[in-house]
Amino acid sequence: MPEEVARSRREAGLRFSTCAAAPSGQDGFGAYHDLYAMVADVVRLDGAFAVEVTAQRLHGMILFDRRMQGVAHVRSPRRVVRDGFDHFTAQLVLDGALAVGTPGGVRTAGPGEIALIDMNRPME
Repeated sequence: MPEEVARSRREAGLRFSTCAAAPSGQDGFGAYHDLYAMVADVVRLDGAFAVEVTAQRLHGMILFDRRMQGVAHVRSPRRVVRDGFDHFTAQLVLDGALAVGTPGGVRTAGPGEIALIDMNRPME
């Protein structure tokens, strides 16, 4: 791939909405599952499901605004060993709650709180 094309892809942002995914012939959950397949296993929870994600690369980071309902992300011990994904996420909760489960227990972050997640460890 020419360097110019590779650079363009690295600099491009991402916009995803389960509402927009449905017309592609794939239901919104399937499309979101495939989008995050490299990072985590996506599990549909009970109740309504909806996701909107806007992401932008900024130097060595990816900044994202993600609004989720009825979905969980899981990184099992086996997956952590298998994929070697070795960075962390800092997630600022603006509305609602974010429950993070680790082998050490479950913590919930509410509005105005930040969850720092080590992606090199099992979590859900």
